[in-house]
Amino acid sequence: MDDETEAKPIGKLIRLPTASATVSAAPSIKSFTMDEMARLPARLDNPTMRALRDFYRSPPPPEPPASGQTFAECMRTMRACLPTRPADELDGQLMLAMYHHHLGKFSAAALDMLAKRTTRDCRWFPTISECLEVLADYRRADDETERRTAARQLFYREDKIRDAEEWAARAAEEASNPGAA
Repeated sequence: MDDETEAKPIGKLIRLPTASATVSAAPSIKSFTMDEMARLPARLDNPTMRALRDFYRSPPPPEPPASGQTFAECMRTMRACLPTRPADELDGQLMLAMYHHHLGKFSAAALDMLAKRTTRDCRWFPTISECLEVLADYRRADDETERRTAARQLFYREDKIRDAEEWAARAAEEASNPGAA
């Protein structure tokens, strides 16, 4: 074999990434507990402001789906309170399976809201589409959302203070130089 047709290891033909050249993951976002936020100083520095902003803008981890028992209780509650067309056992099983397929990913709190709203507002057992419309209004109210709300409030409080200081400094500068404006 001559040099031109000689088989060469692939590492000699193309440059392969080394362990040090691997793509790094996105920087992790600092999570704040309520205690940590309560212990923050009255005035926040820029790195803390950025960390708070990144934290409150980050999506909370998804809520775990409701258990099968919780889902079944939600369906039983709606079925007991709302009229529906008569169905035999097979129809009922198929209906429950399809409702679970479309609604089973929602949390226990979301399904609780669904049962309360549909039994209050619907005249008949809701379709899957109607259930999804009700669930579109669901808003989490747990520790994850409370912590993000608290971080957003801290961020905006400091931002408002900084804006007020900037406006006061501009007003003081204009007052000391009345002809400059």
